[in-house]
Amino acid sequence: MTDLPRVWTAFGGASLALMGLALAGGARRHAADLAAWRRERRLALGEPEPPGGDVPSPLEVLAYRIGGALLSLVGAALAAAASAGSVRAAGPAGTRLGAALAGAVVSACGVGFGTMKTLAGRRGPRFLRGEELADDAPRRLDERLADGAVWTLCALWAVFGALLARAALR
Repeated sequence: MTDLPRVWTAFGGASLALMGLALAGGARRHAADLAAWRRERRLALGEPEPPGGDVPSPLEVLAYRIGGALLSLVGAALAAAASAGSVRAAGPAGTRLGAALAGAVVSACGVGFGTMKTLAGRRGPRFLRGEELADDAPRRLDERLADGAVWTLCALWAVFGALLARAALR
């Protein structure tokens, strides 16, 4: 069987890098969602609307971008460590059954997340009471990059899980 700690580290690194890319690329959307959550909370509590409305601040967008960049850097460092072979196992590399079950779970998560993303079909969060963005509205480059990273992450999980399960059952 393959070197499981090295394989898992490479998978984890690639996953973190893609998650960071999705977080940084979708920073404007995430900050707008945060503003919408604050607005919904205020409405539920009966609090008045702040002057100027509730718009995301440039600092919130920057925080998402920095957080995503840091997450991507950690993921890239893990993937580089795995490719350089500098990953050490702290204990047994795992059992065949454990690797097969983990592969099945990871693959199912990848397929499930991809299915959920396909079925969502909406750009705005479901809790918003206001108008949603039209699906055919042009998307910014950073939003397309974030969506691409999420689709790649779903594919990575589905394929990695299937390959891990197959390798474990050999």
